[in-house]
Amino acid sequence: MPINLLLHDISRNGTVLLSSYRFSVPIIGLAPGESTERDLSWLDAVGIYDLSADGKQFIFQYYGEGSGTNYTSYLRKTDGSPAKRLGDGAAIALSPDGKWVISVVNVPRQIVLLPTGAGESRRLDRPGIEDNGDNGWLPDGKRVVFTGRQQGKPERTFIQNIDGSAPQPITPEGITGTFVSPDGKFLLVNDANGKRMLFVFGNTTTEDVRGLTIDD
Repeated sequence: MPINLLLHDISRNGTVLLSSYRFSVPIIGLAPGESTERDLSWLDAVGIYDLSADGKQFIFQYYGEGSGTNYTSYLRKTDGSPAKRLGDGAAIALSPDGKWVISVVNVPRQIVLLPTGAGESRRLDRPGIEDNGDNGWLPDGKRVVFTGRQQGKPERTFIQNIDGSAPQPITPEGITGTFVSPDGKFLLVNDANGKRMLFVFGNTTTEDVRGLTIDD
């Protein structure tokens, strides 16, 4: 059926009790310098994945009835101006300079960079690496980190330049994470047991996160 249906019961004589339903996911935002929240909802079912550092724009992925297999990526300003469709894929990370959005396309599986302004989209090829779509930006806006695994090996974090060069591993096997500190010196990671640590870029050492336990 072209609508959402919920099956409640079926009687012995074949009578079926059904209900149809619609759902939506609203977006509410408070823009910089304002005191009143604004309804920033768009379409029916969306997921917000990143907000710019200045709080003026955000990205979301549309996965509702009309999104298709690959979903759709959008950019919208918190001032209430209309959302801008960027392209196919699930938007997950906005570059620090606001020029690019990392998007995950399912069919065929690929990671793409969608421009927020003029320009062409780019593919980030990762031959020999199976990534799980977990990506993050470095502060320079020229490199990304992502988690993935090479065949027969545990997951780890890789770094890749957005010019399309081959990714390079930066953490030991079993250490993963994509949240980069604003100064670009640390990477928040966790080991195979779930313990969270700070990985030092350019080094192989880790530091404990003070006050954070395995139960948090």
